Amino acid sequence: MQIKKPVKINIISEQWTAGEAAEPIKLMSMGTLVHNSTSDEWTVRYDESEATGMQGTKTSLSLTKEGNVHFVRNGTVQMNVLFEAGNHFKTQMETPYGLFDITILTNEVEGELSEEGGKILLSYSLNFPNNEKISTRLDLTVHPEEN
Repeated sequence: MQIKKPVKINIISEQWTAGEAAEPIKLMSMGTLVHNSTSDEWTVRYDESEATGMQGTKTSLSLTKEGNVHFVRNGTVQMNVLFEAGNHFKTQMETPYGLFDITILTNEVEGELSEEGGKILLSYSLNFPNNEKISTRLDLTVHPEEN
């Protein structure tokens, strides 16, 4: 049996490069929380907005039973990453500006999702070729939508 319910998602994204922190970005989005009983994974799905600069992109974060987060973006930005603490991950990110080779070092992965909502925390560094690395802390809080 699959559980699927509408949720409100609060997102706080903090980024810094070369030790300089940018203003945290705080967003709220409506999305869907899905439980796949076969894989015993919880997934949060939402549409990116103009505020993130990725309008036309759908984002999903699946919390695996091993405690990792499978992060997928489809649309104007394409990305498919498995966040596993301590893991270096090489991938490509497709954007309206072209295809980029990136390396991601995952520092921290925490998550707990259930029918009542929950939280996902990711801390990672993105390395683009010939650019400084961008460190990010992404904090998602998921609440069931009020009726």
